[in-house]
Amino acid sequence: MGIREFCTAARGFRGVIKRRYSDLIVREVPLSGEVVRLQRLPCFAGMDEATVGIREFCTAGRGFRGVTKQRYSDFIVREVSLSGEVVRLQHLPEPPPPPPQSAAAADETAAAERALAELSELIGADDAAAAIALYQRALADKASGRKKKAAAAAAAAEEDGELLLGRDDDKIHRKAVHAAVKLHLPGIETLTEPSADGGGQCIRLVSSIGARKRNRAEAAGGESGKRWKRDHRSDWPAEAGTNRFLEFTLYKENRDSMDALSQIARMLHVNPNLFSFAGTKDRRAVTSQRVSAFGLPGAKLAGLFRKRPMGNAVAVGDFQYTPKSLQLGMLSGNHFTIVIRDVKFADVGDCAEGGSSTEGAARVEHASRNLATRGFINYFGLQRFGSNAGGATHEIGAALLRSDWQRALSLLLAPREGERADEGAAKRHFAETADADATLAILPRRMGLERALLEGLRMHGASNVIGALSRIPRNLKLLYLHAFQSFVWNHAASERIRRFGCERAVAGDLVVAHEATEPRASEAADALVEAPPAAVVPETLLTSEDAQPSAVEQGSRPDVHVVTEAEEKSGTFDVRQVVLPLPGHQIRLPMNEIADAYHSVLADAGLEMGSFRHKVKEFSLSGAYRKLIQVPEDFEWRLQRYSDQTLPLTPTDMMRLESAPLPLSDDAGDSLALILEFTLPPSTYATMLLRELTKETSEPSRQVEMQQAAVAEGAASANSAAANSAGANSAAANSAGANSAGSNSADAADTAG
Repeated sequence: MGIREFCTAARGFRGVIKRRYSDLIVREVPLSGEVVRLQRLPCFAGMDEATVGIREFCTAGRGFRGVTKQRYSDFIVREVSLSGEVVRLQHLPEPPPPPPQSAAAADETAAAERALAELSELIGADDAAAAIALYQRALADKASGRKKKAAAAAAAAEEDGELLLGRDDDKIHRKAVHAAVKLHLPGIETLTEPSADGGGQCIRLVSSIGARKRNRAEAAGGESGKRWKRDHRSDWPAEAGTNRFLEFTLYKENRDSMDALSQIARMLHVNPNLFSFAGTKDRRAVTSQRVSAFGLPGAKLAGLFRKRPMGNAVAVGDFQYTPKSLQLGMLSGNHFTIVIRDVKFADVGDCAEGGSSTEGAARVEHASRNLATRGFINYFGLQRFGSNAGGATHEIGAALLRSDWQRALSLLLAPREGERADEGAAKRHFAETADADATLAILPRRMGLERALLEGLRMHGASNVIGALSRIPRNLKLLYLHAFQSFVWNHAASERIRRFGCERAVAGDLVVAHEATEPRASEAADALVEAPPAAVVPETLLTSEDAQPSAVEQGSRPDVHVVTEAEEKSGTFDVRQVVLPLPGHQIRLPMNEIADAYHSVLADAGLEMGSFRHKVKEFSLSGAYRKLIQVPEDFEWRLQRYSDQTLPLTPTDMMRLESAPLPLSDDAGDSLALILEFTLPPSTYATMLLRELTKETSEPSRQVEMQQAAVAEGAASANSAAANSAGANSAAANSAGANSAGSNSADAADTAG
């Protein structure tokens, strides 16, 4: 390449570059000479809390500021199984120990002898030898990936990858032959077909080689029909017994659940529908959950992940064979470990600068104890309503309930703030032209929902909007309808807290004295009915907090009791037993002023309680009940100082498995973090717990604002430290120079003397 010379003469040194991509930072310098730096992130308004009914707090006291999800490892979610066990990745796949060579050889020889003996008895010694040769040829082909010449004893069979046995008109005998081949020669297919003379039946054995040849011949000849496929049942491990599902722990970092499983399916060359799970987990987080896969051998999955194809971003382990698959809702909750960074108390002395005075620490202590004992308002979080303020999920649900199909379509195809340029351009083109064909031509393939709607318009005609809407998967329609139920519930909950507080149950409240404890995955009054295809369901609509129902919300509709005035005075019921209904045609409303709040919110949307018994059956909602106040389980907290914003403050499962250094507190650190651990039941929002604790809004724009402030402050602090270091180094250099000069002068004087 001609690169041979150096400009300077000094000796060099060795080192590693680009060990991490962040070791090489490049910033452009334009003609003006100013170094280009990212100063601010885009901040999209999105949905605000008051719009969706989130207005009140349960506990009194002042809050504090802090940044959540500054790093995805600041938000760790671990699924809690129906048995109450917190799911953690405990073991990575390891290759099984090889059997002793002598034992393996002896077993193989004995198996071959048994196969030859039984097959010889059934089909004769010559055909048995040919069948075994066919099987061995298939194994060699699989192991080497290329064809080899056949042995002379079974040249015809090995040439074609097939073996045709003699005529056999005894059905019972044929059945025994089929069973023996399946037992002793796994992977060899058998089929009964008419004999060549047309007077009876015979059995044909076909190896994987023969199946490929048949498929190629049929394709070349233009023949259609069912393709030959290898029988993978022979791959199913003996230790699985009759269990047909592999269950494993899926660990992921900063990945969506369905995206991770789809990528695993692609690498394994299997259908993504093989996988099922109890609930989706947050994308920007580190999560652990159980997943089941139908008919997937553990060795196949382990073989893939021993190579760590996705690094630490996705890992699997803890394999187990089970008789049944996981279904949505088959969990008792989620365990959260959350780091709130850059904690500040703006009105507390030096804490305005990020310090932690005694008063500031006491405030966190008081707020945490209050939350642990009194709980928080069980609002549906902003995630429930999507990120598109111009086409919120609850507004789509209301339009569907009103049978306002055109409005629902317009909202579904409305441009979103912050979406990609090509996505927005396609949506605007349709809004201006109403031309489904032309819009489909420029619509990006990744926009599955929009494509389904536009293809529906093309298929059914522009006037048949309900026909186009029928193309939306049922589970996604339910999500829109449930979002509207959540919208009504939030407003009713705020009115209940505003009028009566959260100290006690009052007359007219509804309470559940004995609620259901066993989730029923078959019912889904507040859940997705089945795992939706990733290509259709927008990722923003699927989170760990709203993808599965709580026991009270699953359509069981337990008997509710109306609190009497006498019971209010005696304090018979606690406010934690109070429930509010998700509106539907089989629920009852509170027997106090809160009923008016339901009617008022529905009227504003052009609806009434009778609207939930819809003429379109799939839009008919029976309703359910949801706790007004939720108290977290196993709630723990601690304050921790730190200096480096890039280091994790709490260990992940992968860090423990890899014996990575665990995060330690830096007592001299200039930043303060609050670390929380707690467990919540399904369909309960951790963001609403954090809102109650900090008394800060959960709106994304506020979080982005605080993150930007923290980054800017960190940069300023780093620059200041660098400047101080440079100054100190300069002073040291000057001092060293002076000392050196003095020393030289003294040496010269001594020499002269």
